[in-house]
Amino acid sequence: MTVAQRLATFNVTTPAGTAIATPLVSLLNLGDVRLDEVTCRFPPGPSGLVGVSIVQSGTQLWPYGSTSWIIAEDETIGPDPIGTEIDNGVAVVTYNLDTFNHTLYFRLSYTPISLVAVAPPIATPVAVTSPTAPVSAGPPPPGPSPMGPPPPGPAS
Repeated sequence: MTVAQRLATFNVTTPAGTAIATPLVSLLNLGDVRLDEVTCRFPPGPSGLVGVSIVQSGTQLWPYGSTSWIIAEDETIGPDPIGTEIDNGVAVVTYNLDTFNHTLYFRLSYTPISLVAVAPPIATPVAVTSPTAPVSAGPPPPGPSPMGPPPPGPAS
């Protein structure tokens, strides 16, 4: 974790019999942040009957780019990199096809947008002129060099 990153830890308990078609949606408002990483602990017990995903404004963030679920048994998933800016919280979406309630344990690493490093502006070249020595783009004027005569060359 960097100095700017924050850590949110929370649990989601999904009641027994929560169908995939009507999942439990738990909202988490972190403010205007970049969601950096997600870690989820599945304790022993779900036996592949509990699934989770994280969604923001209708877009699934985790697992990335799919409409599938994370399903596990006695396993910690992550930390998985996310790197997405969010401005109105995320929804942790779970289902539980078992006959017992199950709790999943989450850690979300995030950085407030106000602390996200911003690339410096690109410098724009500027023509520099001096009132005593104007810049000339052409060949040097004829005549002696203001630097004096050239040094003597090697003897031949």
